[in-house]
Amino acid sequence: MKSIKDFIYQEFFFKQVLWLLLSLTIFFVILNALQLRSGIRSTRDKIDTIIELNQSEIFSSIVLKDFEALQDHLDLIKKQDHFDYVALKIADVNIETNENEVPFYYRWINLFNPTYSKVVHNEFETVSFRVEARFGSSIIVDHFIPYMRMSFFMFFLLVGVLYVFFRKQIKRVQGDIIRPLTELVGKLEKDELDNEERSFHLKELHILYEVMKSYPKLKKDSTIAEITSQVAHDIRSPLEALKSAKDEIAKLPELERNSINLAIGRIEEIAYNLLVMRKRVKRLVATHTHVKSTLNQIIQEKRMQYRGHPELVINLSSGDQAFSVFTSMEPETFKRVISNLLSNASEAIGFNGNVEIDLQAIDRKFVVRVKDVGPKLATYQLCRIFEKGFTTKSDGNGLGLYNAKKEIEAAYGHIEFSQEEQTIVTVTLPLAEIPGYFATVLGIERVKKVIILDDDESIHQVWKKRFKNTGIELEHFYKAFNLLNILKEIPEDTILLSDFELLGEELNGIDCINKLHAVQRSILVTARADEPQIIRLCEQYGIKLLPKSMANEVEIKNRPSFLKTVVLIDDDNLTHLSWKLASKKTEINLKTYYSVKEFLENSNSLDRITSIYIDLELGQELRGDVLSEDIYNQGFTELFIATGYDPDYVERPWWIKSILDKTPPFQKTLNSYYRGPLS
Repeated sequence: MKSIKDFIYQEFFFKQVLWLLLSLTIFFVILNALQLRSGIRSTRDKIDTIIELNQSEIFSSIVLKDFEALQDHLDLIKKQDHFDYVALKIADVNIETNENEVPFYYRWINLFNPTYSKVVHNEFETVSFRVEARFGSSIIVDHFIPYMRMSFFMFFLLVGVLYVFFRKQIKRVQGDIIRPLTELVGKLEKDELDNEERSFHLKELHILYEVMKSYPKLKKDSTIAEITSQVAHDIRSPLEALKSAKDEIAKLPELERNSINLAIGRIEEIAYNLLVMRKRVKRLVATHTHVKSTLNQIIQEKRMQYRGHPELVINLSSGDQAFSVFTSMEPETFKRVISNLLSNASEAIGFNGNVEIDLQAIDRKFVVRVKDVGPKLATYQLCRIFEKGFTTKSDGNGLGLYNAKKEIEAAYGHIEFSQEEQTIVTVTLPLAEIPGYFATVLGIERVKKVIILDDDESIHQVWKKRFKNTGIELEHFYKAFNLLNILKEIPEDTILLSDFELLGEELNGIDCINKLHAVQRSILVTARADEPQIIRLCEQYGIKLLPKSMANEVEIKNRPSFLKTVVLIDDDNLTHLSWKLASKKTEINLKTYYSVKEFLENSNSLDRITSIYIDLELGQELRGDVLSEDIYNQGFTELFIATGYDPDYVERPWWIKSILDKTPPFQKTLNSYYRGPLS
C-alpha cells in the first residue's frame, strides 16, 4: 500500500515529469533525425562538388589508364573527408578503397542511408564512370555528435526550468498535505494522540485526526497482526527443521540437538530482524566473523536442509591454526557465499556422496576449499563459470557464483574453480586480526572450580568431557536464579562459563556475569556469538566470548595462558643447550633450529605470533638479520635478533622487534607474568 506522499509524488508529479521528459526526448530525437538527413544531403552535395572539381583529372587518368593514380586519389578523398568507402567503376574496372567498419553501436546510422551513387560523363559522352561512396562515420562525427551535445545541453536546461517550476508546487503540497499527514502518522505510531491537540489547514485532515484519536487500540492490534503475519511466514523453514527432529529428540543424539539449537537461533534472528526493521533503526553489523564456527553452522543447516538425502555426507577438516581464523566479511555475507557453494556441490553429486570443506590458514590469508566428485564441466563452461546469468542447471538463474565472486572480491579476496580428480572451488580471503573479545584459550592454572551456567544439557556434557582428568571441580547450573541465590560473587579460584540466552528467565548471561562481578573470570559461551549486539556488550564490559560450537575445540591450558612456544634459530650447540636448560626451569615449550631453512620446513604448525629469536650470524656467511625477512614474509611477526655483539651497535631491520643479547628472555618467574585464567 502506498503512502499519500508516494501517491502524490508518483501519480502526479512523477508521472507529469515523466511525460514531459518523454515528450522532450521524442522532440530532440526528431530534431536529431532531421539534422542527420540534412547532414546526409549536404554531404552528397559536398561529394558532387569534389567530383566536379576533380572531374578533368579523373577523366585524364581514365584515358591514360593510370589506375594507380586514381587509387591514390580515392584514398586521399576518403582520408580527407572521413568517408568509410569510395569507389570508381569504369566499364569492367572497379577501383575502390578499403572500407571502414562503423562501430556496432553506430550501425543504426544505416537506417538513414548515408550513401552516394552517381554516373558522370565527359562533355562528349565518350567516357563515363560511376562514383559510389558510404559516409556513415562522417555523418556521426560532423553532424550527430555535435548536435547531440547541443541537444543534451538544451535538454538539461529545460529540465532545470521544469525543476524550478515544480519545486514551488511541491513545496506547497508538502506544507499543506504531506508534512501534516507525516506528523500525524508519526504521532500515531508513538501513541501521542490521546491528549494532543492539533489544527490543520485542510478540513479533511482535521477530521481524520479526530477519528484516529479514537482508535489507538485498533492501530496497535493492526501492528501486532502485521508483525505476527511476517514472523509466521519467515519462520516456516526453521520450524520444519524442528519438526523433522521431533521424533528423535528423546534419543538426544548430539547432531540432532545441535540442529535444533541452530534452528532456534535462526528463529530468534528472524524475530530480531523484524523488530529492527519495525523500529527503523540501522542494524549493527559484526566487523569480524569467526570462520570455523560459521562453517559449522552452515554445515548443520545444510544437513537439516538435505535431511531427506541420507547418502549425502558433508564434512569439515581444518589445519592447526584454523581455530583463531577470522575474516572481516560480514557473517551473513560469508554464510551466503559458502552456503551457495555447498548447495552447488551437493547438487552436482546428486545428493549422493561426500562434499568436503577444508579450512587452512596460510601466511596472512585463509583458504576455504569446497570439494566434490561431480561431473566435470566442458572447457567453454569453465571459462564462463563466474559470468552473470551463466548456469548449467535447468532451473538456475546464473547468479550464485557471480554474486559469490563479487562479494569475495569486495573483501579483497579471490575465488577459483578447478577440475582435476575432484571439482574444487577455492576461496581465499585475508586474515582479520583476532578480536580482543575472542577467547583463544582457556587457562586453568590456579583454578579449582569451573561453574557452568546453561539451560542446555548437551553443553554440560561437553564440558564434563573437556575437563575430565584435569582435577577441576565442575558445578552445573541450569538457571541463573539458582546460581545467584548461592553466590554473590565468583571466587578468585573459580571461572564461569555462561550461555547468553537463558530460556524462561529475565536475565541473560552477561547480566549474571556482571551481577557476580566476574568479568575477568568468565567466558560467554553462546551459539549467538556472531551477533553484533552481543559482541558489542562483550567489548563494552571486557567479557571473553566463545562460540558454543567451539567448546569442543578451545585449548585448555594448565599453565598461564601467556606462555607460548618460543623458537631459537642458532648454529651454536652451546647456545641451544643453555636455552634448553633455562626453558626447563620455566616450563617454556622451546623449539630449536640450526638454520632458517630448517625452521621454515617445520613452521606450518606454529602460531604466527610465536616469539622467534634468531642469531645474527648463522655460519657460512649467512646473516640472521637478512634471512629473518623470509620468516616475516610467512606471517610471523614476533621476531628478535639474539646476538653476542653489543645490541646497541647492531642495526635493526624494520621487521625485527628488537636486538637482544643471547641471554634467554624467559628466565623471569612465572608469577610475575601471571595474567589470570582467560586469554
